[in-house]
Amino acid sequence: TEGSVFSASDCAWFKLFKGMWQAYSEHARECSSGVRYYAEKSPHDVVRDISPQMYTKNIFLVRDPRDELVSIREFNKKRGYNGFGWQPQEQEIAYAKRLCDMRRGFFQTCADFVPSDRRLLLTYEKIIENEESQVTRLEEFLDTKLDRTKIHQAMPGSVRHATAKSPERSVRRWKNELNADVCDLIWNELGDSMEKLGYRKT
Repeated sequence: TEGSVFSASDCAWFKLFKGMWQAYSEHARECSSGVRYYAEKSPHDVVRDISPQMYTKNIFLVRDPRDELVSIREFNKKRGYNGFGWQPQEQEIAYAKRLCDMRRGFFQTCADFVPSDRRLLLTYEKIIENEESQVTRLEEFLDTKLDRTKIHQAMPGSVRHATAKSPERSVRRWKNELNADVCDLIWNELGDSMEKLGYRKT
């Protein structure tokens, strides 16, 4: 993008970033013999700028923003204070509009997604509803075998973050837990991209 510090391979900032990345990668290999990958969360626009300059594998994880909003709201209630940019006294519909503004670029990127050996798109809903097929896709993308028991061993530790009674109940909960005006706003803002990704208005 215009003004990106990662837009050119000869940029001083990019050289610094690349040097730090390479140094950490070498350190990770030295400390973890046999490990092929390490994961790094990153904004999608940073991924876009870095990938042409460095070899990375990019996994894009998408979730219905209506369910994301419900999850944020309920997690804020659970811990007793607001996070995720939700301001004190801010009405839900106002936050929904800002959430759409924050997610718009990402959803457009995912809606226009072209898969490759370096790019994989996963949706939260498919992972929950058909874990086996999605793990298989991830294995094929990474060309490595994943230990499925690790997923379930980690689940007890994630209970403090959960706001639904089960992973299955975290899918499409917006239908019962989100006001119609908020649902309409999100669809009006992001619906074109959401529809391309397989989501529906109702």
